[in-house]
Amino acid sequence: MDYFLHGTSHLLRGVIWYGMYQLFCYAMPYSKTQITQKLWLILDLICLTPLIAMISFIIFTPSDTIMIYPASLACILTSICSLYMTGHIAKSFRYKLENQNFQLQKDYYQELEGNQKQLRKVHHDMNNHFGVMLNLLREEQPEQVETYLANLTEQHILSNHIFCKNSIVNAVLNAKHQLMQEYQITCSMQLDIDTLLTIDDIDLCSLFGNTLDNAIEAARQAPNREIIMKARYYNGFFSYEITNTKKHQIKKRGSRFFSTKTKPQDHGIGLQSVRSIVESYHGTLDIRYDEEQFSVTILISDIKKSEVIPILK
Repeated sequence: MDYFLHGTSHLLRGVIWYGMYQLFCYAMPYSKTQITQKLWLILDLICLTPLIAMISFIIFTPSDTIMIYPASLACILTSICSLYMTGHIAKSFRYKLENQNFQLQKDYYQELEGNQKQLRKVHHDMNNHFGVMLNLLREEQPEQVETYLANLTEQHILSNHIFCKNSIVNAVLNAKHQLMQEYQITCSMQLDIDTLLTIDDIDLCSLFGNTLDNAIEAARQAPNREIIMKARYYNGFFSYEITNTKKHQIKKRGSRFFSTKTKPQDHGIGLQSVRSIVESYHGTLDIRYDEEQFSVTILISDIKKSEVIPILK
């Protein structure tokens, strides 16, 4: 009977702890990807303080003192509220990324709509254009025909590009491609991405958006403005590499990089977010740089799907 009661007691404790674990997982759905290691350390210290206080109350307070109960309850509530606060912070970060993603998609579809209107306009005016060029050919003026056709092509060129079949990545790249054109940055892309089942769309948007923002910020100040980007998703493995030219020296403190942005609060935020997302998927992040270039390489794998790792070529 004693063994039975002792085993039942341990079983109930395990069930209670498992229930608490599931409760906090439900209350903090995005904490794994949105909370940094430093914030987790601070949260651990906050929760450890009331735990030590509660244990001290139990050990050093006489058992007949009723004040131990409200003090212990206050310690428990402090830990629970801290965890729920962390979940709220993670949701706020998540909603911010979702809003950025929706804005990119909105801009992408607005560009598509504008291109459709432009195509309809070209189709409506095409007979007139053909008539002008036909008359020029009849008058034996081929040079003017070439000039007219070149001006017509330049006037009706489409601003939207299809970089890959993934709509999320394509929306991000279209938005950043316009910036690169404004800064006269040469960009070479090798993309083989259809669908990314292992990576959430919001995280995917953040990966490409943050790395491209950092690359554009550095490349636009370099004498040779160039960005090289390679990405591939194959058989459950996602590999991504982006390399940009730079001008300034790299400033680093620990694992944090400091950019050349004018706002101090923005230094290193993008790479920290990328590192947090990669770690949440148990991937690897490799950063290399020299006097002229800065390179970021990301590898995220789904071991359940395959054991073969693709290599960027």
